Amino acid sequence: MNINEKAIEMFEQNKYEEAMELFQQAVHKSRDVQSLNNLAWMYFYEEENDEKALELIREVVKLNPSSYFPYNILGEIYIKQKKWEEAKEVLQKSISIQPSDEAYHNVAVAHYKLGELEKASEFFLRVAGDSDYIMYSYVKCLIDLE
Repeated sequence: MNINEKAIEMFEQNKYEEAMELFQQAVHKSRDVQSLNNLAWMYFYEEENDEKALELIREVVKLNPSSYFPYNILGEIYIKQKKWEEAKEVLQKSISIQPSDEAYHNVAVAHYKLGELEKASEFFLRVAGDSDYIMYSYVKCLIDLE
């Protein structure tokens, strides 16, 4: 079991501090896509430290990963920072690698905030499923189009 796997195991057991320490060790040992991405995820979602997460995830993206995860994280950071155009670009990259409901929803939000209501409504409809909230977002786009 490598350091990242052990860190994930600790996180799943709610041993947060041990997990964080192991994720940091993994990055210290090797600044590869997996290690940097995992630590960035921890900083963004668990520590709510956008700046540290952004620094790490940009480093991951420079490595041109074949995984969509780093692009999703970067897109979410940009959404939180209200950088709509940047969010749209990286989320479209994520979708081109592997479509996910999360990326479709977030790119819909970016399109909406940029005033691109038709595109936003397409993406909201794509992921609406049984979600009343997302269906509301879709209908709001249609109303705003008129």
